[in-house]
Amino acid sequence: MEMSDSIVNYAKPVHILFLPSGLGVGQMVPFFRLASMLASHKCRITFITMPLEISITKSILINNFFAIHPEINRLDFQILPLNTSTSSISDPFIMQIDAINFILAYSLSQIANNINIPIYNISTTSAKFYSTVAYLPVLLSEDPDAFKYCSGNLEIPGIGSVPKSSIPHSWLDNSPSNYVLKDYLLPNARALPHVTGIFLNTFDWFEPETIASLDDGRVTSSLPLVFPVGPCSWLDEQPAESVVYVNFGTREPISAQQLRKIGEGLEIFLVEMEKKGKIMKPGDYEAVMNATWSGVPMMAWPQHGDQKLNAEVVEKVGLGRWVEEWGWGEENLVNGGEIAEMVKNLMGDVNMKVNTIKVREQARKAKEIGGSSEKRLRKFIETLTAEQK
Repeated sequence: MEMSDSIVNYAKPVHILFLPSGLGVGQMVPFFRLASMLASHKCRITFITMPLEISITKSILINNFFAIHPEINRLDFQILPLNTSTSSISDPFIMQIDAINFILAYSLSQIANNINIPIYNISTTSAKFYSTVAYLPVLLSEDPDAFKYCSGNLEIPGIGSVPKSSIPHSWLDNSPSNYVLKDYLLPNARALPHVTGIFLNTFDWFEPETIASLDDGRVTSSLPLVFPVGPCSWLDEQPAESVVYVNFGTREPISAQQLRKIGEGLEIFLVEMEKKGKIMKPGDYEAVMNATWSGVPMMAWPQHGDQKLNAEVVEKVGLGRWVEEWGWGEENLVNGGEIAEMVKNLMGDVNMKVNTIKVREQARKAKEIGGSSEKRLRKFIETLTAEQK
């Protein structure tokens, strides 16, 4: 039995307000999934949407979600248009982040504490990357130039060594003008000890060492409780071994030339082989959880941000391969023949198929009654119920 079938009846339903801060579809989906899961446990859900910058795809996603879940209350929060004339930020995406920074952990934790209500964050990345971000304030307080002069690995307690090559480029610039690091990541990382808990879209079996380190306070003792409640289903309604899914995320800057090479590679692959299940993923972590649920292998091709650390997780658990020599994003132009060969080798790997079946079994087990994710979600609801008495 899956988690959605495990209904918990409480005398007085807890009221949970969702306020998503993600701009991309990949950031919105975990919010929707968690809201749906909690609604199935008879929680009262209110979901705030902010139509600051909504694409057609995102608009369809939002409307479909509320059509399927009429029991969830929707509130549209109108944000004033951006005043770009007074902004010192040139990147339009960063300007969008700047416009909604009041809803992030840094600001909301202060508001929640002032009115004495619990606040929980939803992390849309791996437990490993979350741990790395959470450790940033400690790391940079000990050595403000930790990124600038690091020639090898960064040591994160409970996590181990993180290669400098896996650190996002945006972190390595420690100048005052680095908005992402100075005004976005660090303030929110410093606010994490002030939130009540963190939801992670992963599960205990998938990242056992990292989650255990977070549970035990080894990353840093000041962090809040974590609730790994993933994964969420997606491809399970497709025929077995019939999916080829190429995911770039909703904002990946793939060059036109590289996009053509990817298309050529997949065309060669499809001509040479029968259709089988695989995911090629330089996109968001939601795709990783989709792959665990469906038991399909991944060829990870990190583009930026958290994706190299996420690729390490994928490869370590045996869910796929990470072609490290392809580098970050647009560092190298990879030809279609090489892509086709890598995909062909991945799909022909018998051991990989065995591994992905095992991952699928563990993902579904986590969501059964008594599974790790189901128990974590039940613990969260029971905690809120006890607090409102």
